[in-house]
Amino acid sequence: MESYICVIASREEGPVKIGYSDDPSRRLKQLQTGHPETLRIFYQEEIGYGRRKASLLERIIHKQNVHKRLKGEWYDLTVENAILEVQYAIIRFGEDGNLHNYV
Repeated sequence: MESYICVIASREEGPVKIGYSDDPSRRLKQLQTGHPETLRIFYQEEIGYGRRKASLLERIIHKQNVHKRLKGEWYDLTVENAILEVQYAIIRFGEDGNLHNYV
């Protein structure tokens, strides 16, 4: 099953939600229920090596941005910076067979 790392926000200025999902559209609808502004998926990247790797990549991204964390998986980042963080993590850790050693 495909998994995706997504960047979701209501505005390009942020804040952003960075997370993984097997169904980004469904996840967007779930988040929208409790959010006063219209949310949209600004970026999604398929993680072809499974849910476990997507979850670990998500944890790495969260750990690298802990200083920007607002609440839960919401971060004080612009959409552009959040996308760069996701792309960096995928390039650096995406093919690493020992990904779990990082977290």
